[in-house]
Amino acid sequence: MSDDIIDLFFSFRGRASRQQWVFGSLAIALAAALGVYLFNDGSFDESIYAQPEIPTMAAVIWVFVCLTAFWAVSVKRVADAGLSRWVAVAVCVLSLLLATGWACGVFPAALSTNTSALSFWALAGLIAPGLFLCASAGKDS
Repeated sequence: MSDDIIDLFFSFRGRASRQQWVFGSLAIALAAALGVYLFNDGSFDESIYAQPEIPTMAAVIWVFVCLTAFWAVSVKRVADAGLSRWVAVAVCVLSLLLATGWACGVFPAALSTNTSALSFWALAGLIAPGLFLCASAGKDS
């Protein structure tokens, strides 16, 4: 059982059904959000010069671990659904850009009306079709 879970989240080989992708993606999103909440606590500040709009290194590392697990599940789902590998590449590259922008403090306030917030929502909008394809395409195995 644990080998199956480890393979699902950290191996890029194999297949993932729609149900595995949905539940896996939700579990990863929940783990990422919880980790960011816990690791962005003031006790994880690396120095006295830490800026509040830039996440701590612990939170950034946690998000990239979760992102790697999401990529593994998505690559498998694309293979299982019979979609082009470019869908997986697009989801991976765009989510990497989003996470890197967040990690560097480029997207401090996603709900504001400045240029960085518009860039954030543009990247999120570009990821959405790939996520929709992963969730809906192919057979329901």
